[in-house]
Amino acid sequence: MNIRRLLWIAVICACGSLANAEIVWSGQQDYWFGGGGQGDRYRLGIDVDLDSIADFRLFATDNNFYLIPTNGSAALADPDTGRYAPVAAGASIEESTTHYEWLPDHELLAWMGGGGFLEADREFLGFSFEVSGATHYGWFRLSHNDVPMSLPGGGYQRSATLIIHDLAWETEPNKGIIAGAVPEPSSVFLVFLGAFTLWGLKFRKERRLAIETE
Repeated sequence: MNIRRLLWIAVICACGSLANAEIVWSGQQDYWFGGGGQGDRYRLGIDVDLDSIADFRLFATDNNFYLIPTNGSAALADPDTGRYAPVAAGASIEESTTHYEWLPDHELLAWMGGGGFLEADREFLGFSFEVSGATHYGWFRLSHNDVPMSLPGGGYQRSATLIIHDLAWETEPNKGIIAGAVPEPSSVFLVFLGAFTLWGLKFRKERRLAIETE
């Protein structure tokens, strides 16, 4: 049996157990977004529940990273700055998350010299999105690197990268989720489902090449 068929069987099993699962986890993805320099632009759609509709979009230009919620989605922000901010591991992400507000607008995650996720190291961003008109809560685990990049002929410029490590969301509507929570071991097949949470054409191409070389 080839690897493609094995993966599809895993997905079918995961979908069959979804009704009994409380949390859906993407699995470890470690997707690198950005990584260019001044003048470079990147766009990425994130489809949390794999319904072929982007729930969030990421946009990067000149090492500035923006999150754009779509279709009724939102993410947690610092009410003092009005910008997206990380929540602590173990914090409850819910309708009334203490010391945060829900922001449904296009806003910065990190930029040159500032932002809640500047130089983040596996920090959590709480989010909400809608499934059939009902609100669900989840988290992204993000890191941000801002390093010098050498230029031809000498000198350097800054080159920033945002890393999306993984995400998880609660399948029960209006129920909060703990930042960092993943499915119980009995829901291990959901990790295989997470392998198909693909956040960009580059990642899809790499997956396709890996299958073809089996």
